[in-house]
Amino acid sequence: MICLAIDTSGPLASVAVINSFGKIFEQDNADRLPGLSHSEDLVRLVQASLTLSEVKPSELEQLVIGSGPGSFTGLRISYSFVKGLSLALNLPLIGVSSLKAYAFSQLEHAEYVASLSDARRGQFFYGLYRRCVGSTAIEVVTPPCILNEDEIVSDIEINNGLSLEQVSIVGYQAPDRVSRFEICQPSQIATALIRLGEQTNFGPFELGYLSDMEPDYLRGINAKTIEERRG
Repeated sequence: MICLAIDTSGPLASVAVINSFGKIFEQDNADRLPGLSHSEDLVRLVQASLTLSEVKPSELEQLVIGSGPGSFTGLRISYSFVKGLSLALNLPLIGVSSLKAYAFSQLEHAEYVASLSDARRGQFFYGLYRRCVGSTAIEVVTPPCILNEDEIVSDIEINNGLSLEQVSIVGYQAPDRVSRFEICQPSQIATALIRLGEQTNFGPFELGYLSDMEPDYLRGINAKTIEERRG
């Protein structure tokens, strides 16, 4: 399926297109000019990805968006853009956790991956993932939540019985205690969204579903425990 994927949950915007031959073309704005926002750069990235993949907007068959958690402004930008595109072209759209996409690119290097992103206020967006043996599927061990440094380490070591050395850590920012270990910066996030989207059943375009789609900000549920999130 010809698909466009977009993520603007973090410091970098990432856009990818997979064409009818199954080849993926990804662009990000790591080289953007200082002060240039995602909103000013997103259209350029989309146009560049479509051009490189030789895909016309009318040829797109589905859309995937990084649903967060992450930057409030960044998520609003991508959701407004992609929902407008979905409506204009009658394309089905699904959201995939941005933290899960972070983890996807690292699961070939480790069985467990912790995804982290700065949530400010001394807290972090956090999720723990495990590679399913014999497949590219990902098991969600700890669903996305907001934790401080001690709570992250406690979830890894006490709740899940792992040492920090057993966990590959991917993210833009991490707690000092976790930072003693190698931290991989997320890469090819939009490509990961496409691959994760391939593991999801796309339904037909539905206006009601599109209207109800919202990013996973998490701030409204940051008082919930990990057990409550799992439930």
